[in-house]
Amino acid sequence: MTSEQKPEIAASVLKESIQQELPLDKEKIELLATLYAGPLPPPSLLAKFEEIQPGLVERIVLMAERQAAHRQSMELKQFEEAVADQKAARMEARFGQVLGFLICVFALIGGTYASINGSQFFATVIGGGGVVALAAVFIHGKRVENTKRQTSPVVASTKQSGD
Repeated sequence: MTSEQKPEIAASVLKESIQQELPLDKEKIELLATLYAGPLPPPSLLAKFEEIQPGLVERIVLMAERQAAHRQSMELKQFEEAVADQKAARMEARFGQVLGFLICVFALIGGTYASINGSQFFATVIGGGGVVALAAVFIHGKRVENTKRQTSPVVASTKQSGD
């Protein structure tokens, strides 16, 4: 017995056992399933719809067109909101950079002023502390940004089938 004959024998044995188990007074039932993708059914099915009720195909096509227009407008709105969010994030980051620069400049000016007036301890605390604090904020910000990049999911396409 070859390996090609084994499936054939198994299928015939299974078929015989199923036929023996089926009562003779039962009816045979067949199930036919049709699958199509897209907003509209195939033309043959559309023709049957038109036979059932005149004007139904026009309503189905109109419904598909309205749904497509709605989906496209929602995708456009989502895209525009994402662009606006990115612009706001850039402005916020720029504002933070400007404020950080001003803090650093004022800390250095304050430290220099304290040093000139003979208070080296306060000059060190004000000048050095301001720069160290600013450096710590930038380092912490980069860590948070890198963590967000690693944990955030990739933005998938908003195109959905069947809508």
